[in-house]
Amino acid sequence: MFCGRCPAGQRLIRYDDGIGTAATCEPINECAELRDPCHGGRCVDADDGYVCECAPGRAGPTCAERRQSLPAVVDITAEAVAIIVACLALLLCELSCMYY
Repeated sequence: MFCGRCPAGQRLIRYDDGIGTAATCEPINECAELRDPCHGGRCVDADDGYVCECAPGRAGPTCAERRQSLPAVVDITAEAVAIIVACLALLLCELSCMYY
């Protein structure tokens, strides 16, 4: 008869083996047994639990944290920066001429 403990991610199952009561450890599929463990994300069963792949806007081990989407990064070329600097210099020059 099996009297030990099961490792993490498994549970003890007792059954009749025809001679008496026997026991074995069986993997637990938390993704199938828990109700939405990943808060809308994808649940991936692992040996000792589960791992969540979060949907956009969610984060954390169980995707319970809400995250705001960050704005897209604007890619400004050196030429565009040069034009902006020239325009600002011209504007400053015009403004200084107005007051002198």
